[in-house]
Amino acid sequence: MPHQCLKCGTIYKDGSSQLLKGCSDCGGNRFFYTKTPLSEEQRAEIQDEIGKDLNEQLTDLFKNPENKEFIDYRDNWITMKPKEIRRVFKKHMTESNKKLQETNEQQEQKRREHKALQKKKEFYRKKEKEQQEVKTRIESHNKEQLLEEKELEDKEQLLKKNPSIEFNLNLFQSIENQRKTLYQSYQQLIKKTSKVKDILSKQILSIEKKQSNIALLIQEINSIKKQRNELKEMHDKIKNEQQKIVEISMLKEIMVSFRLHLVSRIRPALSQYASSFFHDLTDGKYPEMTLDDQYNINIYDDGKKYPIQRFSGGEIDLANLCLRLAISDVITERAEGLFHFIILDEIFGSQDRLRQQNIMQELYKLSSTFKQIFLITHVEEIKHYLQHIIQVEETNDESIIIIN
Repeated sequence: MPHQCLKCGTIYKDGSSQLLKGCSDCGGNRFFYTKTPLSEEQRAEIQDEIGKDLNEQLTDLFKNPENKEFIDYRDNWITMKPKEIRRVFKKHMTESNKKLQETNEQQEQKRREHKALQKKKEFYRKKEKEQQEVKTRIESHNKEQLLEEKELEDKEQLLKKNPSIEFNLNLFQSIENQRKTLYQSYQQLIKKTSKVKDILSKQILSIEKKQSNIALLIQEINSIKKQRNELKEMHDKIKNEQQKIVEISMLKEIMVSFRLHLVSRIRPALSQYASSFFHDLTDGKYPEMTLDDQYNINIYDDGKKYPIQRFSGGEIDLANLCLRLAISDVITERAEGLFHFIILDEIFGSQDRLRQQNIMQELYKLSSTFKQIFLITHVEEIKHYLQHIIQVEETNDESIIIIN
């Protein structure tokens, strides 16, 4: 619940630090614990009561004969002991708190009474509005009654002016029979109309169903048209592919013929170059190697031709290296020096030290044909024969390149 400063009226929340420090607007240190803010007159009245009570307490204290031993009257001065002042103020604060509580209770009682009064006013306002509506309806009914009475008087006057009007029973019965006949015809028409409506409803449902079927048929027709177009496109595509197959077959035949032509021309040159390399790398042990129609390698040993599978793994690798060098040499020669480098990967692994040296000597001879020869190898001894070395070392997280 909020607290209100009695001096300026500023409102502070419960637990605010200003209640201990004093009002931030006026510096006052008296606050009133209230639910609803007090007016300036109410705050002034409470302040007067608090000041009046304090003065009366001090006056009673001064006038009380029992307090003479605590009060020292000297000339125009009055002296009191601190504990008596505390006693007076404690009593004063107790009574002040009691009065504040009574004031709060009175304020709450007034608030409840005001709320009850507002509810009563609202209740009476509703009743008054209902009463006015009832009054309006009564007036409307009175007007209708007056109109009906006037109409009745007019009819009575009309009857008095025409006393010759008589009731004809036969005519009445005839009219009544006609009415019944017409009513029966009307009922029959209603039944027929109902039947017609049922028939129309069924026909409408049938038409809607047929329309739905027509929509489905249209959708199917569109789907069939789409499939037909797709099939047509696929047929055209197949036709184009078939034409491409014919062209590719013709090209294949041309390429096979061209390959045979090249084989007939290049195979002797490759065999010659490869034999020269193989003879030098094996120190003359194998004087010749040839290629058959399928480019399979055959090696001559003691004047006899053997397939490559007869020899050891190192000799097979060496023969394949010679064929690779022969192919590179022939291509470079036919290209008139267009290619200036060659790359060889792991060609020393299966060779002994002597053949490694022979390979390096043969590569030195090829340096006049190829300006750059790249060797990829893990054999450490080869580094001593090379002019430039690019060494790659792997660490945990990265690879390091060292150029020598």
